[in-house]
Amino acid sequence: MMRKKSNRYRLGLMRAGRRNRLKIAERNMVNRYMFLEDALMRSNMTEADCSNITVDEVSGLPKYCLSASEYGEFLPIMNIDDAPFYNGKEPSYGGAQVWWSSGDYEDSTGNNYGCGVIAAANLVFYLATHFPKYKQLYDGDCANITHKAYMEVATELWHYLKPYSGFEFPKYYEGRNPYSKAYKLGAGVSVPKLRNGLDTYAMKRGIKFEYERIKAISSSDGQAANFIKASLCRNMPVLLLSLKNGIDKFQFHWVMITEIVCQKPHKEDEVTISTWGDRRTRIDFDELWNCGGLLENQYLIAINN
Repeated sequence: MMRKKSNRYRLGLMRAGRRNRLKIAERNMVNRYMFLEDALMRSNMTEADCSNITVDEVSGLPKYCLSASEYGEFLPIMNIDDAPFYNGKEPSYGGAQVWWSSGDYEDSTGNNYGCGVIAAANLVFYLATHFPKYKQLYDGDCANITHKAYMEVATELWHYLKPYSGFEFPKYYEGRNPYSKAYKLGAGVSVPKLRNGLDTYAMKRGIKFEYERIKAISSSDGQAANFIKASLCRNMPVLLLSLKNGIDKFQFHWVMITEIVCQKPHKEDEVTISTWGDRRTRIDFDELWNCGGLLENQYLIAINN
């Protein structure tokens, strides 16, 4: 007599089928960026149509960038006297998680685990500023974004993204002084948390996002570079979640890519990023993207506009 299949067995089959469908969808997404021409064709564009390609002044190589990627152009957030980063002397280059350590927003959790929220806030303000169909994302004056207005949006996003700030345990577990202060181990914002949080924020304003995503473990250098170039040609910034990589200060950290200078082969590509309210240039993309290993994976995410 045959035994009746249990519900647990059926659930296992359903989950296995879902995993297989996700793998196929991810493989198809990566294959779209095998060639830049194919990626641009999906947006009815060619490289000749892209006005965001210039010549890098240092290397003389092609540079793909946002239409507003310089200081004073990319999210110049003003009136930040109470924020320690620039002391109000000049506009920032996007937001900074350090702003959660000052003024009315003093919170060490935000300072330590707020990079994903800041990346999401940067994206919200950029979309509202440069794309009329996303204007509803921010109902204020996009030409004059103040520190206060930025932090109000970032705080709302914090509630939707819900960064995992971890738990505390004594440092003597690492062989240190048993009377030393406890410290936190957290993970911040994962890719699903970022998408779900952004979707919640957008849908409350009648907007639905469509995303494209690739990850290092299943894509080549050229495919990652083409993903960035195709997004920047559409004037769309790219969010990068870098876990374990070759640059210590950018490990387990969200940043926004605004420029890329590409070379062939793609071993010396350089990117410009927005992080900590600053414009960091000449970042070796190979060190950010290629390290291998399960926990040494990176993700690129862009809105498919």
